[in-house]
Amino acid sequence: ITFESAESFIQYSSEPYHLVFLDIGLPGLDGIHLAKKIREASTQTQIAFLTAHEKYWPEGYKVLASRFLLKPITSMKLYEEIESLMNDLNKRNQYVLVSKEKDLAKVIIDEILYLEISGRKVLIHTVDGIYNSSDSLRYWVQKLSSYYFVQTHSSYLVNLKYVKLVERDCAILTTGHQVYISLRKYKHFKESFIRYVSQI
Repeated sequence: ITFESAESFIQYSSEPYHLVFLDIGLPGLDGIHLAKKIREASTQTQIAFLTAHEKYWPEGYKVLASRFLLKPITSMKLYEEIESLMNDLNKRNQYVLVSKEKDLAKVIIDEILYLEISGRKVLIHTVDGIYNSSDSLRYWVQKLSSYYFVQTHSSYLVNLKYVKLVERDCAILTTGHQVYISLRKYKHFKESFIRYVSQI
């Protein structure tokens, strides 16, 4: 489905899309502002920006953009990106079973912000609440390593997707949460974050 402007997208699209390609330089409401509106409706929609200017990348990162494609772009390159993004989507739909009070809940891995050790349990912070697990953090490190989760401390495991800023002693997430970074883990976490962003 194609739209000529951000306004027509907002007017005629009712359900969240799996994947949206946005030109940043749209007439009227630009692609960055449209992306913010898309994010208000869905955290799962994959957003790929097309632009001729790298200066917009920091803004795009704030709305959790999955790709930045520099124009001009060939058909072959576009199809390669679509295939890659769809593979990411399939990966994002995977979930884990965790506890909330006495209930068992299905949590989508991509919606986990970070995990932390609390007493004898591991708290799993997600976009819609906190769950707990009796499995060790070491178990979760092994289970989530392929989903861009990296430790900031022996007691914390963070989803790089939600990291907005890496400071000397804490990672600030796009949700406003702050997660402590130990001196021992700082270098590895920072390098992992740089690699993750460079893939975008």
